[in-house]
Amino acid sequence: MGKLFGTFGVRGVVGEDLTEDVARRLGLAFGTYLGGDAEVLVGGDTRTSTDTLKDALISGLTAAGCDVVDVGIAPTPAVQYLVDAEGFDAGAVVTASHNPPEFNGIKLLGSDGCGLSREDEQEIERIYFEENPDRASWDRVGNRVSAPDLLLNFEEAVLDYVGDFDGEGLRVVVDAANGAASSVTPRLLSELGVEVISVNAHPDGRFPGREPEPSEENLETTMNMVRAAGADFGLAHDGDADRLILITGDGEFVPGDYSLAIVAAWALDEGKGSQVVTPVSSSMCVQKVVEDRGGEVIWTKVGEPVVVEELKRAEDPALGGEENGGIIYPDFHLSRNGIITALLICKLVAEVGSLDDLLAEVPKYHLHKTGVECPDDLKPKVMERVESLVEEEELEDVLTIDGVKLFYEDGWVLVRPSGTEPLIRVFGEARDRETAIRRVEHWKERVEEIVSELKG
Repeated sequence: MGKLFGTFGVRGVVGEDLTEDVARRLGLAFGTYLGGDAEVLVGGDTRTSTDTLKDALISGLTAAGCDVVDVGIAPTPAVQYLVDAEGFDAGAVVTASHNPPEFNGIKLLGSDGCGLSREDEQEIERIYFEENPDRASWDRVGNRVSAPDLLLNFEEAVLDYVGDFDGEGLRVVVDAANGAASSVTPRLLSELGVEVISVNAHPDGRFPGREPEPSEENLETTMNMVRAAGADFGLAHDGDADRLILITGDGEFVPGDYSLAIVAAWALDEGKGSQVVTPVSSSMCVQKVVEDRGGEVIWTKVGEPVVVEELKRAEDPALGGEENGGIIYPDFHLSRNGIITALLICKLVAEVGSLDDLLAEVPKYHLHKTGVECPDDLKPKVMERVESLVEEEELEDVLTIDGVKLFYEDGWVLVRPSGTEPLIRVFGEARDRETAIRRVEHWKERVEEIVSELKG
C-alpha cells in the first residue's frame, strides 16, 4: 500500500504531486472513513491553487455523504479551533503553510481540531489506494454551505483569551506574507489601539512581497521597513499564520526560541501550568526561563504533531512550542497559533515598555550549525556509533528521543539525522560563540570519521 501523508497532512507541488484528482479522491476516502454522515468544516489559505483543490476535496466529501461548511480563506489555527469549538465531526485545511507558492497541501483534522493519528491516516490511505470508497446514493449526497462569518467566533475567542489592553502608543509593522491572516492580525491589533503599519497585507497566493517562510533572509525588506518607519517592533507570519516571528525596533531578526521563552515566562507567571513541551532542537534559553520559574521542560521529537501528542499526555501543561515561532496555547486549543502570539507580545510590550525589555529577560546563547553528508541507509548505524561515544564526554545529561542531544553545563550539542536530506545535522549552543563552535565542530569531526569508516 502506498503512503499519502507526510508529517502533517498531504503536501506537494500542484499539478505534479497534488492534483484535483488527488484532492477529490482524498475527500472521498476521508468521507468514507468518517462514515458518510458527518459535518466537516473546510478552510484554506490564499494560494492560487487553494480554491480549485478545495472544491475538489469538498466534491469528494459530499459524494461520500458528508455535509461541508466552507469558511473560506482562513488561518489554519482558526479552522482548527472552530472544528473543536463549534462541534464539527472533522475538518480540513487546504494550505502548504510556509512552502513556496507552487506547493499546496491538505491537512485533515479530527473532531478535536487536531491532526489525525498515524493509524487513522493509514486507514484513509487504505481506502484511497484500494479505491473502494463508499459513495452516497443520489438522495444522501452531502450539502455544501458557505460560512465566512464563522471566523468572527475565532477572533472573539482570541481577544477573550489574550485579554484587553491599551495598545495606544505602540507602532508595529505587521507582515502577513500575503497569507491567510492578511486582514485578521492587523484588524485585531487596530481594535486594541495599536498603530499598525501593514506589509504584504493583501491576500495573494503568488506571494509577491516575499516567500511565506518567515526566515531572516526572506524578512530583510520587512526588517528594513521596521527600522525606517520608526516602529517599536515588527511581527511576521508564515502563509497560514500558525507561526510568528519578531523583529526588534532596530530591524533585527529575533529567533523563534526567544519568543517561545518570552511566552513561556508569561504562561508560567500566569499560572497556566508548570510544564512546557518543546522539541530537542529548541534553545537552552527556553529551558533556563522555565526552570528559573520552577517549571519543567518536557522534550520531544521534532515536529508539531509530536508536541501536540505530548501536551495531551502532560499532567500540567502550560505551553507548547517550537523554535520556528510556532507556539501552542493548550488552554485555548492544541494547535499552533501565531495570531494569539502577535496580540500577546503587543500586550506584554504595552505592560513593560519595550520589546527590548522583554528580550533582556531571556538568557542569550550562541548557536552554531553544520552537517555531514551521509547516505540514508547508513544513518541508523552512524547514530548507534554516536551513542556509543557519549560515555567519553563529561556531560550533564543525554537525550536520545530524536537523535542524540548532549547537555553540557552551559549548553548542548544535537546530532540528528535529517528527515529530508542525505545529511547528519550537527548543531549546538553555548554561552559564548567560541565554545559553541568548538563543541559542534568536535562532533562534526567524530561523525565524519564514523561515516568514512562505514563507507569503507
